[in-house]
Amino acid sequence: MPPGHREAAKPSALALQAALKVAFDGIEYTETMNFGDLEVQIAPGEVYEACRRCRDLPALAFDYLMLLTGTDFEQYFEVAYQLYSYRHHHRLTLRTKLEDYEHASVASITPLWPGADWHERETHEMLGIDFPGHHNLRPLLLDDDVDEYPLRKSHQLVPIYRSEEHTS
Repeated sequence: MPPGHREAAKPSALALQAALKVAFDGIEYTETMNFGDLEVQIAPGEVYEACRRCRDLPALAFDYLMLLTGTDFEQYFEVAYQLYSYRHHHRLTLRTKLEDYEHASVASITPLWPGADWHERETHEMLGIDFPGHHNLRPLLLDDDVDEYPLRKSHQLVPIYRSEEHTS
């Protein structure tokens, strides 16, 4: 199946779509189907509350954060949260667009899913997205004194070998 291919919604996604209409009352969102699963786009300021409802409301019961990651689109960032409910066997992707590229920020969801800890730390370390409310955004992969964000598209890769080092 080619990337970005949209297919008919899975039955679990249709049930989730109906449940979200009630659960997300007061939260503005747009929805799409991607590979049969539901995706919703929400404002950064609504992320924490939407995630809390996803976890706490019995009709949703998302008890597992599968993934949290960021993507650099050069003018803005997008943060995606992939959730799964073992009770209902449905999955949901929440996406939020961070328009302020230089000061990208979205509330931490570690109080909701402690497993978000390392996801947020890595996203902060590699892209520079801040997660206010996170208890410790120290680096996971890089040295503490690195002040660059290697996964930003603007990052200049440092050559491993210089041409003068390869002279015979």
